[in-house]
Amino acid sequence: MKNYFVFFVFVMPVLLHLCSNNSVYKKKEGLFSQKLVNLNEDTLYLNEIVKEKSLIFRYSILSCNSCVDSVFYYIRENEEILGDLKILVFTYFNDLRHFIVTARLNRISYDIFLIPDNKLDMPQDNPLIPFFFLVDENCNISNFYYINNVDKQKKQIKEYFESIKKNDI
Repeated sequence: MKNYFVFFVFVMPVLLHLCSNNSVYKKKEGLFSQKLVNLNEDTLYLNEIVKEKSLIFRYSILSCNSCVDSVFYYIRENEEILGDLKILVFTYFNDLRHFIVTARLNRISYDIFLIPDNKLDMPQDNPLIPFFFLVDENCNISNFYYINNVDKQKKQIKEYFESIKKNDI
């Protein structure tokens, strides 16, 4: 039990900080050829989905349910700040039915895609922690923001939205 405490209190914040840089990650393969599945069960590649700069919210069934619900609430609450920035949701569930039900329960009005193997092909991916990032039309990724305590980060989430919009990303 003590090892878990040390990991979550000391190691995890350091890892999150190291992964939360705002440098642009470019890779010819990887995310460009990332397979995703939409609600109609069509398999698409990221480069077919992203035609403009987009904010991605990534979470999985392993993420805290109430945290994810709160994030969707904060996104809806801050839509005016985000303006016309396209929002995409990438997630993972064990089965498609659970995926569809969760999308409807959360009243997700954004394009939502299932990550078939629960792994995005980028070093910053962490299926345990919900996070945001930006991706442009060339599948370059940047501006990561990891969420480890939604209620305590409400102000920071809003500031993150303001900063990405202010920088006209």
